[in-house]
Amino acid sequence: SSSSSSPPTPAPAAAPKPGGGANPVLGVLMTVTAACTSGLAGVYFEKLLKGAKTSLWIRQIQLSVGGMAIGFACVGLQDWDAVQEDGFFQGYTGFTWFLIFWSAAGGLVIAMVVKYSDNLYKAFAVSLSIIFSTLMSIPIFKFQVSLLFCIGASLVILSIFLYEKMVPFDAFTIVGLFMTMVAAGFMIKV
Repeated sequence: SSSSSSPPTPAPAAAPKPGGGANPVLGVLMTVTAACTSGLAGVYFEKLLKGAKTSLWIRQIQLSVGGMAIGFACVGLQDWDAVQEDGFFQGYTGFTWFLIFWSAAGGLVIAMVVKYSDNLYKAFAVSLSIIFSTLMSIPIFKFQVSLLFCIGASLVILSIFLYEKMVPFDAFTIVGLFMTMVAAGFMIKV
């Protein structure tokens, strides 16, 4: 008689511990680092736009060359065979083209706000855009707002009012904030 033995079943994987592997100190350090480098990049971007005699259009083209080089390198490394077979624009729809042009227009609006206004206004507008996008997600996607989100949103709104006390807003600033918020909101949703 032949005894048939089934192969041993593997032991179930251990469930991950809640917060396992998390390092709060490293997380706070990385958040502060990201905030500082983002602020420095915003100030440098403002300096580039305001300090140069080059037109806004030429400056935007110059700034986009690096991103385009990285994008084309990624396509070449990851999708070269698909591009050779079906072309670079495979799968593009009318909506895809709309999003590309909308994102480009949003970038130009943000550049104009930074050039003719202030980098902080752009930061305020992007923050408000995130808040409004989240608030719109409540009825659309049944999003549950947390206490931390409410605290963060309140701090953002308070900071705008505090900054407005130091530097009064004029009509151009309010329009610029609104346009940047709309442009950034659509770029965030995409």
